[in-house]
Amino acid sequence: MKTNILRILFLVSILSLSATMGAQSRFALTPGGYYQGGGFSDEVQGMGFMMGLEYYPGKTKRIFSVELRSRFGFYDYDDGTNWTEDRDGTPKPPRNPGPPSVKFRLFCPELGVVPKARWWVFEDELALFVETEFSAGLMTGRFGYYGEPTAIKSFTDFVASAKGGIGLEYVDEKGTLVASLGASSLNFSRSVRKHAPQKNIAGIREPYVGHIPKLFAAVCVNVTIRIPLRW
Repeated sequence: MKTNILRILFLVSILSLSATMGAQSRFALTPGGYYQGGGFSDEVQGMGFMMGLEYYPGKTKRIFSVELRSRFGFYDYDDGTNWTEDRDGTPKPPRNPGPPSVKFRLFCPELGVVPKARWWVFEDELALFVETEFSAGLMTGRFGYYGEPTAIKSFTDFVASAKGGIGLEYVDEKGTLVASLGASSLNFSRSVRKHAPQKNIAGIREPYVGHIPKLFAAVCVNVTIRIPLRW
């Protein structure tokens, strides 16, 4: 997997060097990275990279655009009930003294459509923008259930979400840097509950007994560069 990521980053760097930088270009590649999670250490945490193709319908002033954006995110959740060690090897007590609930690590590729509107603060140099992203994809990984019954399961399920954000776009002769902060409706709880293990007693399925927390990845931070393409 690391090899594939390095290949993609190498391809992005080649495109960055070879793309024609034209102010009138209607199309642009938007490679970058992102953080998405609950915002705190005891909530869902995720990071990944993304690649988009952005289109500007206007010939000159870049006010409105729409982007086809793909995301490739890696997420994990630890309920904080395990003992850990600090840098010196000293045992640290659990953050959460309660009973174990759920733990997982998953991969979540998504594809979405992102309309965007800009307000230029400084002409052709700095813009404030708002964007809305509608995306769908898959979540796949290993999930640990520590209620009754206890089980480690692997599954793949469909996910969909909406994201809204505000950000800044900075343009100079070297290129364009884009950063945004937003909120997301991405939530893994439904799928984790749906695939929870069940007991089978004399042909009767008993429901899973255990706490499954709200698994929102509600905070999203994006950082990308824009590579104009002259077609």
